[in-house]
Amino acid sequence: MMRFFSKKKQRGATQMVRWLAPLLALGGLAAFRLADDNPVRVLAERVAVFYANAKPEKVYLHLDRPVYGTGETIWFNAYLVDALRHRPDSLSKVLYVELLSPQRQLVARRTLRVEPGGLANGDIELDDSLRAGTYVLRAYTNWMRNQGPSFFYQRQLQVWPAAPKDSDAGSTAATPSRPAAQKVLASKVDVQFFPEGGTLVAGLPSVVGFKAQAATGRGVTVNGQVLDGQNKPVGAAFKSQHLGMGRLSFTPAAGQHYHARVTLADGTTADYPLPTVQPSGYALHVVDSGDAFDVEARYQGATPPGPALLLTEVRGYIIGLAPRPLTSDGKPVSWHVLKSKYPNGIAHFTLFNAQSQPQAERLVFVQNGSPALRITLTAD
Repeated sequence: MMRFFSKKKQRGATQMVRWLAPLLALGGLAAFRLADDNPVRVLAERVAVFYANAKPEKVYLHLDRPVYGTGETIWFNAYLVDALRHRPDSLSKVLYVELLSPQRQLVARRTLRVEPGGLANGDIELDDSLRAGTYVLRAYTNWMRNQGPSFFYQRQLQVWPAAPKDSDAGSTAATPSRPAAQKVLASKVDVQFFPEGGTLVAGLPSVVGFKAQAATGRGVTVNGQVLDGQNKPVGAAFKSQHLGMGRLSFTPAAGQHYHARVTLADGTTADYPLPTVQPSGYALHVVDSGDAFDVEARYQGATPPGPALLLTEVRGYIIGLAPRPLTSDGKPVSWHVLKSKYPNGIAHFTLFNAQSQPQAERLVFVQNGSPALRITLTAD
């Protein structure tokens, strides 16, 4: 693997720090503006050095369909951009696209030349002998291997049997056909719960997102109720809103273990556990109010935690907001964050404690104005 930390690149890192400097908007505390150990400035410098030295890349694959059968061909276009500005990348000239089996064994690999503009295209033929299951399609460059597989592009890909297989000798049962297999997999539903900010904290109001997904990778419609350790209902009933996704809210109690009783589309029910409740900690809540985000933080614990700092970042654009003094009784503090301060994209809202340690995080999408992509269809 290549090393990307070199003395030669320190000049680039310094230039990037200067480029980021105008982006640091400290929310008004003089004590934070002049301190040498300003956590916002320290983090900005680290981010600048990372982007200058690592030069991270992103790749995306656009497929011709979401599901395939054995014997069919996966056709795809690839787009390679730099991770900071999302502009066509010129660093790497070769892209690797791999198909991994459900056991994460390599099934196929394509080595593609990246054309000017960061574009590539290719195909992968699915052999008739492949077993049905959930495969993984991933793409990466050699440069991306510096950061490891977690930085690769990857997505799950469902592969169906193209036709029933011959039954074994002496057996009257044949392998289920594609529609039958689809029905069986669709009945296997996984429901996951994601507390806003990262954790459930006893005594603090919590918003919990959930996602219900069939083994095919598609979202499924569900509804349900949160129950405590004594199977008593907690909060209001919930139901999915879009593609199996939705949210619920309740205030967890100390020492309780919660689970959700979920009703599936066919009327069957199943229980799914919620994350463990923490006896103390931080909670972070973000509301989209149109042209801004309203952010609320709380703390529950034995002793006052001191001031909390909210740091926001979009692809290297960093804005630190004024610290707020948190108490230990769960009373909220808030920030009003204008979207116009950020470029369009995914924003990270990270809450730091008085020791500059991250305690909670929330992702939001910033969209200023109408989407830039406009498509017009004209009949021949």
